[in-house]
Amino acid sequence: MSISTSQTPSGRTPEQDAVICALIGLARATEAKEIPAGTAPVLFASLAAAMPGNTLSASAANDLISQIHEQKAIIAPDCAACPSPCGRTADFLPEDLNRTDDGLFEERNRLLKKLSEQARTEWTRILADQEDPEITRLFMDCVFMAGYAYEKELFAPYFEKLESYSTRSLHSRAL
Repeated sequence: MSISTSQTPSGRTPEQDAVICALIGLARATEAKEIPAGTAPVLFASLAAAMPGNTLSASAANDLISQIHEQKAIIAPDCAACPSPCGRTADFLPEDLNRTDDGLFEERNRLLKKLSEQARTEWTRILADQEDPEITRLFMDCVFMAGYAYEKELFAPYFEKLESYSTRSLHSRAL
């Protein structure tokens, strides 16, 4: 079990970036589709593992990526067998995730960091059998946006939605 000590410009390891890139492909597959219940645990475990500063072994990253790909095959089974793949649900490319010349690097990584931080709370709820499909959809849409946004302004509504979620989450824990 080898743990990577190298970091990408985002502060994540290459293994964590590979997990994020697979999640973006999964998020693309879920666009305008129902998210099966088995997807939420994979989503939140993967986001929590991709938190900058966490360690993630290559074998653990590969396991998460395999689980992500399994969920993607359930959601979009035709994509895996397509004789002419369009790339729409393909894993995002690490070099695109870490591009600094497009003006989106900071916003993309701020969004991914916020998702990773909040994923731990959702993971706890899932373990307690309290999954909220609306929250799962919100997080999946945010992951989608991390790979889809082509201008900074597109991130703002997702930060607002996450802030609203965070405020509701804190309020419900206080009760």
